[in-house]
Amino acid sequence: MAPPAKIEGIKTIEEFCDLILDGKMYPQIAELWGVRPSSLFEWLARVPERSARAKLARAQAAELWDHKALEGLVHAPMDELRRAEAIAHHCRWRSKMYARGTYAEYAQAPAEETDDDRTVKIVNDLP
Repeated sequence: MAPPAKIEGIKTIEEFCDLILDGKMYPQIAELWGVRPSSLFEWLARVPERSARAKLARAQAAELWDHKALEGLVHAPMDELRRAEAIAHHCRWRSKMYARGTYAEYAQAPAEETDDDRTVKIVNDLP
């Protein structure tokens, strides 16, 4: 695999951000670019503006992951609701990881509330 210096001049932060917004994860991007994931992290960290642009793309992607979670719940047949809920939970967890401040409320649910209670509440709150 190529060191981070090999990324310079070949790939741009815009290409990276487009891949993040398309739902690609860091390991997938690293594989596409032929570098180690650690090299990708080093490349992003080397230039503060590049790092800030990546952070913005991750925040934008967080909203997309949240939307994907809701869409999965909305379109799930009742017999597949458990699976849809698990997928939605993962998508919202990913949103939280991408934009901790905006999606922090998904980190913890009240202790007295069960998964079934949250599912019913989500379904009942749908437009």
